[in-house]
Amino acid sequence: MNKSFTFQQEINWYCHPARKAKLLYWQNPKVGCSSIKKSLWKNESGSAPGNAHIRGQSPFPLMSSENSCEFKDFKLFTYVRNPFSRILSAYLDKIGKGSDRHIWRPFCQQFSLPRATTKEQFSFKDFLKKIRSTHPSNLDPHFRPQFNGLLPHVLSYDFIGFLETKGSIEEFLSSHSVDYVHSAPHSRGSNKKIGDYYSQEEVDLVLDIYEKDFDHFGYSTALSDYASPGKLTSLANSGLVHPSQIFEDFEGFLNRDAIEPHSSSFHKLSSFDSDRRKVEFLKGFIKNCGAINSSVFIKEAINILNANHELATMKLLLERVD
Repeated sequence: MNKSFTFQQEINWYCHPARKAKLLYWQNPKVGCSSIKKSLWKNESGSAPGNAHIRGQSPFPLMSSENSCEFKDFKLFTYVRNPFSRILSAYLDKIGKGSDRHIWRPFCQQFSLPRATTKEQFSFKDFLKKIRSTHPSNLDPHFRPQFNGLLPHVLSYDFIGFLETKGSIEEFLSSHSVDYVHSAPHSRGSNKKIGDYYSQEEVDLVLDIYEKDFDHFGYSTALSDYASPGKLTSLANSGLVHPSQIFEDFEGFLNRDAIEPHSSSFHKLSSFDSDRRKVEFLKGFIKNCGAINSSVFIKEAINILNANHELATMKLLLERVD
């Protein structure tokens, strides 16, 4: 089973409760999320925002143990997209000098690239090789496999739609009395540029990186079918959880078989209120753990150990990095 690393802040980044529509939208970057969030936003507040991605200004509450029961009857939905066109769109929109600094700068830091690097200096093939070199949980959600971001092996979805099905978003929102607001500020016309960026080598890289997306969401592995929807025959919800249940017992959720064990360790680390307790926990954890592949956990641990001059433990941690 493909295990996923997750933590509370990231879950709240993905999940958008819309009270009036009684919907929970699990956003999927580069898959019509601007239109969906603007539509739900307007339905909630009466007007659509200029920028639908500023969560602090949105009408979508953050879920917590205090309010999660309010959303237990809300329908969970999302949309998916063919990996060939989605990752090309992400590359064209988010990579290279002048791109979104909130994504491009961390990417440069993660993969040791100068910020002034242009697309001409860093090709689509170079980009795919970089993202293949790390664990999916270490990737920005725009580049992460949809399977690892949407957690369909964990969450009980009521509806998963395909971006390639014309009019599907409008039809779904309308069925819940939400007027559709089209918004595509980050569109880069990737569908019209497929032939310019893909040779067999790029195709093979995408098939490797996004194998779970092709398999779980039923997308054809032929590049020529990039504009065709996938085939999701049914939503198997047995044994899965609704997002509202996550916060009722967050530690229990993190201990599920489908969740990476380091997720629970990161949550415990974040819960301690003193550096002394954090250092004690890290010493015991690092001594007994195996390989660590989560950059989120590693960065937090290094910051704590470095601030407390625990250099020997930090050295042991770095030896555990996969």
